Amino acid sequence: MAQPTLNNQRMNQNENQSSIISRREFLKLVVPAGVIIGIGGSIYVLSEDKVFLRPPGAVSEVRFLSLCIKCRKCEEICPQTTIETVSITEDVAGSGSPKLNFRVGACDFCMECVEVCPTGALEMM
Repeated sequence: MAQPTLNNQRMNQNENQSSIISRREFLKLVVPAGVIIGIGGSIYVLSEDKVFLRPPGAVSEVRFLSLCIKCRKCEEICPQTTIETVSITEDVAGSGSPKLNFRVGACDFCMECVEVCPTGALEMM
């Protein structure tokens, strides 16, 4: 009876391994998917619906976030310095958009912010 040669043994071993995924190949597929899912979940959790007091004349929140270009003109013109921007730690989706901070001052509804808003995110009341 002929003894199997070393080449035949390697061929049989390669045939068996080709149908089974190696541990290294499995990790190459699973780890990036896990990272993507983790990042996506973090963004979802961080961007939960936060409620901010917007400058006077702000349209609905969803429309406001789609119209606001985060130009900061409203913040710059506010005579009471009540308007500031939302930081990324407060809200990922709304970061850079204006909010009112009454710890700094009181809004006197001068409506100067509405006048300088270039996109209509703030409308005259």
